[in-house]
Amino acid sequence: MSRRSEPSAASEPPTHPLELSDETMRAMVSRATDAILAHLRGLDAAPMHRTRGGRKLARSLREPLPEHGVAFEALLAQLFQRVIPASLNTA
Repeated sequence: MSRRSEPSAASEPPTHPLELSDETMRAMVSRATDAILAHLRGLDAAPMHRTRGGRKLARSLREPLPEHGVAFEALLAQLFQRVIPASLNTA
């Protein structure tokens, strides 16, 4: 197992095509945090559950492993617009 050294102040660009730069990761974390906070702010007004059609939703999410990447925004949209609203709200 190799250890990665701490990034220097002037972070080097990723060396592997699947590695993200610090700037890109920070932007993704920030966008995800914004979506989580928006979801949490709306829990009081959300129904306790919206699980009707859950099996159909689960089936619609099944797909083979992707051969190409998907935009992060598209993944967040699917998660926060389709999946999370169909879950239980215990707030």
